[in-house]
Amino acid sequence: MNSAAEKEYWLHIKSRGKGFLVHREMLGCLLLWFVMSAAQVFVDRNRSLRPALFACLIMLPIFVLYGYLNAGWKWRDLQNKYPD
Repeated sequence: MNSAAEKEYWLHIKSRGKGFLVHREMLGCLLLWFVMSAAQVFVDRNRSLRPALFACLIMLPIFVLYGYLNAGWKWRDLQNKYPD
């Protein structure tokens, strides 16, 4: 991403607020979790469904936490790079 596009992205995100960025990142991680969970459940049909669902439930809070932390890191990095 070039600098002008990144600065425009930062100004857009900054005007919407940190909560918008957090929700956006967490929603993206939830979508990724859903796709990976669906793949895990449907690809390996020969085994029992219970271990796959258990693994999916264990991964859910990890993905949500990653989305939250990633948004905070992204916000801090952009704030340091483009102080106004």
